[in-house]
Amino acid sequence: MSESKPSTKPPIHIEVFYDVRDGAYWYQLNGRYITLKKSELFMQITKKFNITHKGNPLENLSPLDWIVANAREHRQIDYAGGLAGHRIGLFKDGSGRQYLVTDEPRGVFDDLPKKFEEPDFFKEFVTELLPGEQADYFFHWLAIALRSLRKSDFRPGQVVVLAGPVQCGKSLLQNIITEVLGGRSASPMRYMMEDTTFNRDLAGAEHWPIEEPKTSTDTRTRIQFGNSIKECFNNRDFSIHAKGKEAITLPIWRRGTISLNNDPELLMVLPPLNGSVDDKLMLFNCETATTVLEPFIVNGEQDRQAIWKTILDEVPRIRAWLLANFKTVPKGKRDNRFGIVAYHHPELRKELEAFTAEMRLLNIIDEGFFAGDNTPRTGRAMKLEQELRKSEVGFEADKMLRYANQFGSLLGKLLKLHPERISKEVDDGYTTWTIKPPFKKD
Repeated sequence: MSESKPSTKPPIHIEVFYDVRDGAYWYQLNGRYITLKKSELFMQITKKFNITHKGNPLENLSPLDWIVANAREHRQIDYAGGLAGHRIGLFKDGSGRQYLVTDEPRGVFDDLPKKFEEPDFFKEFVTELLPGEQADYFFHWLAIALRSLRKSDFRPGQVVVLAGPVQCGKSLLQNIITEVLGGRSASPMRYMMEDTTFNRDLAGAEHWPIEEPKTSTDTRTRIQFGNSIKECFNNRDFSIHAKGKEAITLPIWRRGTISLNNDPELLMVLPPLNGSVDDKLMLFNCETATTVLEPFIVNGEQDRQAIWKTILDEVPRIRAWLLANFKTVPKGKRDNRFGIVAYHHPELRKELEAFTAEMRLLNIIDEGFFAGDNTPRTGRAMKLEQELRKSEVGFEADKMLRYANQFGSLLGKLLKLHPERISKEVDDGYTTWTIKPPFKKD
């Protein structure tokens, strides 16, 4: 680089930002912003622009000192770091505060190829892992997510649950989702379920995968898990808290996935389907993907490196294929908020419903009222509860029904789940319930 002549013009084109939180300087190197000490910053500017302390003074400052003084006065920022769903660079909020996005998801915002080959491995893998209509729901879910990310519209999406046998490919699918959404991931479990507010790693990740969630089958814990899912994945703004710094609320884009084995006991860590999280979860029942992975088995072992290379080579085509082939969600499957309705595999939903409080009550009712009698029971909630407590399953009813009005509340939930068996009539403010016996096949 030829030596520059001293100039009295301020080097305003050299963008340096000053972080008011800790006094750090941020400067762009190799396509991303990094924090530098003042001495390191001076070295980089001198190396690239040949600007030194020598030369004509600018406002009684050397050219180098003018750059940092200008940053402190005119380029203050209140946050610097990765911010999921944002392009690299500066943005402001409604109050005029500035935030510096230091990097961005890889490849997501690239122009799509006009002509491309289909991602054969990806298509076959997903179709084999999620047989039947499941694959179509998944492709639409991922296409909606990718389209939203490219548009930066911060549209929320359901959390995808992948339940299946050990080593069926569900974790591999999570890794593919990470790459399609830009290559950045972080697990939210510590923040969701542990007593910590520190979550800086989540702020710069578009994909929040959870593998085999280490939580409890206790109902209260499961409800807390469900509440955390709603908090983490359905609001545009998110409170970001790094150690040693004040929390700050900013808009970020993210999608969540959960993978776990489909044993009934392990499924019990998922939130109960009690109406508050039903539309916020996609429940997929995975089968083992073997045919598509068979060519990668060498000497009885899976060549993971070759599989991953195949996937990475396909990622640009996966994006183009999803956006070209899943533009419109079929009628009957559309959702105004999420783009597509929540899919629940019938077997998984049945398993989860069987462990809810209302379904346990229905099982107790069937044993207490209809073990040898198919006569429907009608009455107010208190009368029916008293009758149930006096039946042969009274001990189980006593253990379960510990709170006032709990019986009537659970009947209300059963009315939504099984209107063919539970009905009610309201007259002068009093509710009369009718419980029909279970349908018995001939």
